[in-house]
Order: sequence, then structure tokens, then C-alpha cells
Amino acid sequence: MRDLMHQFSGAGFVAFAFEYACHRGIDHAASTLVGLLRLLDSAGSVSKNRVVLVGHSMGGLVARAAVSLSGGEAFVRKVITLGTPNDGTLQGNWVPRCMAYWGEAIGGANPRGFAAQADSARQLIKSDSPPTLLDRLRRAAGPSGVSYHSISGGYRQLDFGKGYWKNLIINNYLQRRLPVPNDGLVGESSSDLSRPEFAGNAPGCTHNNSYVGYPHANHTFLVNNQEVALCAAACAR
Repeated sequence: MRDLMHQFSGAGFVAFAFEYACHRGIDHAASTLVGLLRLLDSAGSVSKNRVVLVGHSMGGLVARAAVSLSGGEAFVRKVITLGTPNDGTLQGNWVPRCMAYWGEAIGGANPRGFAAQADSARQLIKSDSPPTLLDRLRRAAGPSGVSYHSISGGYRQLDFGKGYWKNLIINNYLQRRLPVPNDGLVGESSSDLSRPEFAGNAPGCTHNNSYVGYPHANHTFLVNNQEVALCAAACAR
């Protein structure tokens, strides 16, 4: 997220990253985030000014869960999601493994996250106990005073490390199962938080897939695209 944070800092924002144990569950990360905001609000400045949460991929679900399920609406005024699987992503044990390959390629290995049974992986493919976390999130009433914006990418290939055949096999597997358009990992219909099925939880959400670089932005590089960063910063004002 460094490139994105630099763009926000250049636009006059104070930007900070939220680090969390991505394998322990979206709801766990959301509760941790709200706890952090409470700590930062010791002088009342956070609840007075309220922050903008910008989440890439699963981070967008963490942001939504923080304000809708964990009481974070007191600290947040806007949620911006980038390539977030709001309706989940593909089902099947191969999908978490593909995500782990992708995560390893861009951020280093995470042995504890490399498992189809990790809480977050099960929540993303809707195999957690019913009602699933994504169902609970969709049914939750939209927090008062929080606005939403989503941004998606449209390039349908990802890099899963340096192996040519591994990249070919995994991308072919994903593309046979993902709707078109998609960003290589998440379908446009799942990234678009303005769709009617999400209206109860994210009322008035606007969506951007019309920027010039959309056809060339895949799931990974949504956070490295200067145009996306400037669009997100404009939404954050």
C-alpha cells in the first residue's frame, strides 16, 4: 500500500497503514481495527474528524465489517474499496491456494495463511459457518453518516511468481471460472459495491470503472496505479 499512501500524503492527507493477521478472519481484523481507532481517539480527535478507510481486496471487507459489524461507524466517514470481493470469490480449495501463491509473489511467504482452512480463506469463498460473514455484512444496515465508493480493475491476468507454466495454469483455471469482466481474481460484479444487492449496507455507493487505465489494471496493481490513487483521493475529500 506504500505507493497509494504516498499519493494520499501528496494530496494533503495524513496516511497510515493498518497491519493485521490476514489469516485469522475478516471479522477478527475488523475488531482489531476498531480497537486501534479507539486507542487513537484518546483525545477525541478521531471521532471528531472521522477517518477514511481505503481497503484493497480483502481489506475492503475488513473496512466494511469494521463500520457495520464492529461499531466503527463512530470513527469513520468514508469507505473506499479497491478490487474488493464484496460477493466473495470463487469457491473450491484451489482458490485459497491461488490467493496464497499470489500473496507470496507480491509480499513474501505467509505459512500460516497458506491453507484452504484459514478463517479468512473460508470467509472469502463463503464456506464459513452460516450465516456466512459476507451474508451478515450484506444484511447489516448501512451505518449512518458513512459514505462508500468502489473502484475496480479490468485486466484479466495476474503474476503468481516467476514460473511461466504456473502462471499459465493458474490464470487459465481462474478465467474459466470467473465472470467477465474481472481483474484476474475478482469479478466486476463482486467489486462493484454500488450494485442493488449491496444497497442496504452501502447506500448511495458510487463505483468507478471508467478511468483511462481500467483495461490495464489488474487486481495487484490497483494499489500501484497513480490514476486509481488520485481517483480515490478525490473521493476521500
